[in-house]
Amino acid sequence: MARCRTPGCTEDNPPDARYCGECGASLLAKPPQAIEPPADPRAHVEIEAAPELAAVSDVGCNPHHTRNEDCVGVNLDLLATGAVQIMIVADGVSRSQSPEEASRIAVETAGAALVSATRQLADAPAVMCDAILEAHHEICRLPYDPSIDIDAPGATIVAALVARGRVLIGWSGDSRAYWIGPESATQLTRDHSYAEREVAAGHMSEAEAMKLPLAHAITQCLGMVNYDAPPEPDVITLAVPPEGGRLLLCSDGLWNYLAGPAQLYELLAAPGGSALDQARMLVDFARDAGGSDNISAALLVVPAAPRLAQG
Repeated sequence: MARCRTPGCTEDNPPDARYCGECGASLLAKPPQAIEPPADPRAHVEIEAAPELAAVSDVGCNPHHTRNEDCVGVNLDLLATGAVQIMIVADGVSRSQSPEEASRIAVETAGAALVSATRQLADAPAVMCDAILEAHHEICRLPYDPSIDIDAPGATIVAALVARGRVLIGWSGDSRAYWIGPESATQLTRDHSYAEREVAAGHMSEAEAMKLPLAHAITQCLGMVNYDAPPEPDVITLAVPPEGGRLLLCSDGLWNYLAGPAQLYELLAAPGGSALDQARMLVDFARDAGGSDNISAALLVVPAAPRLAQG
């Protein structure tokens, strides 16, 4: 028998019937198919510029956080002056409009500015600050609706440029940079957050500050979410240690699950595998721990400096 599929009609018709004997609807038409929304192309992203330089970004496991508002970028340039590596992690501010666009623009704009600067042999701290502020101005150009109770587009950023044995790092917000050496790991950046501001002012300890309801509230980022006040990026420069190590940039979707740099060191204690393998492992760690936010990790493996032969 051929049952009619018309809503409200349950007529059973002969197998060879072309039209329903009760309502006259065609029995040859296919039932309507549910249209699934297109998959988020950024739900899981892996980028490998070289075996020593890669990044992974993942949407996480939160069923209420179904789009990836993080963005990552890595770049390797082989110049006459030596290799130049660029890494960027941006995290769209969830309470803002178009956070996924804000993070994408942050990575693309700052990345292009840093590539251009390195090809002109400019790697002073001002270059990093200018690149971040350029990304800020581009995000401010994103359209938004001021009539709704959601902030204008915004994103945090942390970026690194490694060249000629120096590491240049700039950031705005709470995306972080860590250095993992042969014996320990160190957090290189200090969050632009309410908790960090209270600690820096001497009002309370870090443990006390992290218990505050607004502990994770950021105090600056890119975009007009800053209420027209431009961010004031921090920039630091450090020399690559002779023994080498690994540089990690990550969003809070990863570091929120770390007990501290010591746990990060334990996770990366075994130096084997490519940068992509290690970035995948860190993202999987955060997913296994709950994955309540988007998770991003960009990792660079810096080899030990060659030793001069003694004779």
